[in-house]
Amino acid sequence: MKIHSPDSKYNILPKVYSIFPLFITLATLTVGLNDGSWFWLAFSSVFGFLFFYTFFFAKYQKYVDTDEKKIIKNFKWLWIKLREEESLSQYESVCICLGSSLPDSNWQDITVSYTYDVALIRNYTSRTTLHGGGGFENFPLKVTFSTPQEAKEYALSVSEMLEMELAVAEELTKFLKYDLLQYSKEF
Repeated sequence: MKIHSPDSKYNILPKVYSIFPLFITLATLTVGLNDGSWFWLAFSSVFGFLFFYTFFFAKYQKYVDTDEKKIIKNFKWLWIKLREEESLSQYESVCICLGSSLPDSNWQDITVSYTYDVALIRNYTSRTTLHGGGGFENFPLKVTFSTPQEAKEYALSVSEMLEMELAVAEELTKFLKYDLLQYSKEF
């Protein structure tokens, strides 16, 4: 079974990189149309092709393979195919983390609600979150749960599939004022 990372769900990375050929296409097309130069028009058409191919056909996947117990990253663009594998032994636990804050505002009062994330936490790391440097060290499994119970249910199922221990981030325990793993419901 494959557990896809949220950042590869919509294939965002190739779409972001396709902005650079688009800028070059527009710049050279402007110069080519103003000067009437066939060279600049041909140059812009090459970069226009690169923009369309990258935006629509380049593929980026990042997922956990539960059968092989590996994190696999695939990237395919034109004739280039890259594959990177990382063992799950590099990660110590499946962790429920405190996510980003979302402002809830009405005309009377401004309040803040938080989301909850589930991530694989790397061995020997000091960060148990996906914010800041933790986003580079840790592997996000699923983000933006609205309740801690939903995050707990998902994290339990993933930890059983991957045969890893389940942990709760210290920031989340401080925020909730109770240990999520010991109590089955909020009070």
